[in-house]
Amino acid sequence: MDLLADIVQHLAKKEEKTFRSSLLADNYDRRDIVLFDLLRERSDWKPGELLRKIYTTNGEKAYHSLRDRLKNKLITFLDTDEEDVESHLRNEIFKLTDFAVRMLKRDMSGLANWLLDKAETQAIANHQYDLADRIYEIQLLHIDRMEISEDDLLVKRNENWAKHCHHRELNELCARMHGSLKKQRRTGGSLDPEIVIPEICTKFNLSRSKLKNATFMLRLIILVRSVIASTKEYLKFEPYLIRVFTQLKSLNAFSGVHASSEVGFVYAIAHTLYRNLKFDVATEWLNRMEAMMTLKNITDHHLYGKLMGMRAAIASFSGRNDEAIVIVRTELEQNSAQLAESDRLDLLLNLAVYYFHAEDYKKANECICQIHSGTKSLVELKGREWVFKKELIAAIIYYERNEMELALTRIKAMQRKYGAFLQHDTYQFAGEFLRLFRKTIEKPELIRSQEFAMEVRALSDSWPAERRDLQAITFFCWLKSKVKNVKYYVVLQDWMEKEREMMKGELQKSSDALSVLVAE
Repeated sequence: MDLLADIVQHLAKKEEKTFRSSLLADNYDRRDIVLFDLLRERSDWKPGELLRKIYTTNGEKAYHSLRDRLKNKLITFLDTDEEDVESHLRNEIFKLTDFAVRMLKRDMSGLANWLLDKAETQAIANHQYDLADRIYEIQLLHIDRMEISEDDLLVKRNENWAKHCHHRELNELCARMHGSLKKQRRTGGSLDPEIVIPEICTKFNLSRSKLKNATFMLRLIILVRSVIASTKEYLKFEPYLIRVFTQLKSLNAFSGVHASSEVGFVYAIAHTLYRNLKFDVATEWLNRMEAMMTLKNITDHHLYGKLMGMRAAIASFSGRNDEAIVIVRTELEQNSAQLAESDRLDLLLNLAVYYFHAEDYKKANECICQIHSGTKSLVELKGREWVFKKELIAAIIYYERNEMELALTRIKAMQRKYGAFLQHDTYQFAGEFLRLFRKTIEKPELIRSQEFAMEVRALSDSWPAERRDLQAITFFCWLKSKVKNVKYYVVLQDWMEKEREMMKGELQKSSDALSVLVAE
């Protein structure tokens, strides 16, 4: 692994511009800018290639020194970036504690007592249990000079340590679960939420005291949502998520350092409602989310790209595809520097889909071509399912551009590449879709036949309603449009209308449960 290349590749465009300007202002060695630009261009340089591009002869020692200088400058640059609320709070507690220790060395125990009390209050109020334990350790070491009884101190320390261990257990569980999810993303497997969620809830009894920690609960929600995302069973997740959020609100848990956690919860609710086709209610929650984010520069918020991506998706699925295109194009043209790379790739792929909806296959293909494929880093960043869908969209675009040989070549390659992936229950529909897609190319005369129509209908009937994925629906509607000889976007809108009619009962339940919260 090339650490320097990894750091450079993960800089946002805004950071790239700022750091490059600092290199120009430094005026030390122009080779550092050359090396930076080359690493920014790509990361898969072969051994010796960069050296030969920068130094003509006998430059190996100088090249390694150059790399070290650039790496140190990058680390310093990233280290001086703006701190978040929690980092700032922890630094303040550290300063108070260290200053108290220095005052104890000066025999100024009164001031030290006051400083440690202040640090303890901040640490406990904001659930910084590891820092609180450090404070209690200092008080134990200097108990003869502390204005607190030994028994009281030991009680507080033991109670705090129990809470700290609870958080350590969560970290360990998250590590184990993320390990499983990481493996699932690479192989295309899935985890059963019916097993995983009860396991988490049993392991961490959701008592009233534990629910007061909003940051703790947000981590748990993100973990559960990761499991749900692998199975698409968002209908089961919705009531669970709303129940947890409602309890947190009733406990006034979103205060102080935990205020930012509320934005994460609101986004999770909006996304779940969107996945369940409850677009109107989801939009209300997106509006609430945006209002909360405007307390700072909204485009710098880490959820901004996801917010705008969901607004565009709701517009497109609601029949306002032109609006969706404008939203995504604006974000990519004006705010690309602020977007995380993962969000930028999502927007780019979605824009290709929206152009496809508009039957502008040239622009759709241009968007796909801007996503570099076939690299391990793309699978690591977005997951195998995302890459699979991207390649499938590219194949369909070839088909619509009447480039049948390219489309067929892509399908055959995907069937070989994703053979094991498509054997999993969650992705068997995708495997059947590829088979039928291939048939439309190899035997185009069958598309209008009763036999082919029955195969498509059988595929639809065998698809569990609770596991239907919005993105997968779009693929199926495209196939259905070929059978009916009707415009694809018309079929998609018709499907959406029928699905939402079927879910009206669920929609009303959701609206009743959330109406009070939305009105706040």
